[in-house]
Amino acid sequence: MDFPNNYELNERLNAFEQWTSQNVMSAQSRRVYKSRLRSFFAVLNETGFDKRGLFDNQEARRNAIDCYKNSVRSYLKAETINGVMSTVNLFFEFNGVQAVPVDREFCSSISHKTLTPEDQNRLLEVLHKNCRKQDRAMVLLLLSTGIKISECAGLNLGDILLSGNTVSLKIFGSGSTDSASLCKTKTVVVPNTVVRILADWIARRELDKNHFAPALFLNRQGLRMSTASIDMVVRRVGWASGLVLSAEMLRRTYFMSNTVTSQSNFASLPALQSHDESPFTTRYQTELSGLRDHYTS
Repeated sequence: MDFPNNYELNERLNAFEQWTSQNVMSAQSRRVYKSRLRSFFAVLNETGFDKRGLFDNQEARRNAIDCYKNSVRSYLKAETINGVMSTVNLFFEFNGVQAVPVDREFCSSISHKTLTPEDQNRLLEVLHKNCRKQDRAMVLLLLSTGIKISECAGLNLGDILLSGNTVSLKIFGSGSTDSASLCKTKTVVVPNTVVRILADWIARRELDKNHFAPALFLNRQGLRMSTASIDMVVRRVGWASGLVLSAEMLRRTYFMSNTVTSQSNFASLPALQSHDESPFTTRYQTELSGLRDHYTS
């Protein structure tokens, strides 16, 4: 069996997702499985890995896993990589082929890292010179507001309001966009340049809003972008900037920039307005305290 294009892969992925929905498995677990597989194959596509023979040859499957691990080891936590590997092997077994023995990762986490001012300048230069309008607006929105990648994926055209140099966002919890009770509004002050870029993209989307999904950010099929797709855009922009970048790093950079420049109380940041749980804010506050000292020293 040859495997020359993504059509058969999508058919296999859809069959696997249907199988998970028919088993005793929570909706959250199904979403995790789907996200892991989509991100695995997104990395293979981004690196140009040849997927032909993936379901015929054990060596091809091992090479695919090695390609993925070598590509993400520098920025993903060990438990994340191990989770993806277990899901990928389950996917292989579902398709009737032998799983690949994989050594568990014990790499150190770098999730506490943020962008230095020099890193941010490099990122902004690439965004303004070498990126599509949608990618530019998406990355700047993440960096300027501190919203989570799932919140970014859930945004619709009507969920963002620009006024002066402020951005007001309707954020829905638990990945939902259909329950008013789960909706909270965040208002964030951003640079005028960011407002102009967001306004430009919204105007562009308004022109074709009747022909595509209502989402603020769309994939090439005109559908809402998944968190895996947004994550890949962020990492691709990072690679172009010479940075190992993630949406989580942009979020933490937002927190750090606000606490350093304004010396504000950490828990009062707009991006945390939808998080009332003290363990959440305590975790971020603890992890960023050392970095705050570094920036202000």
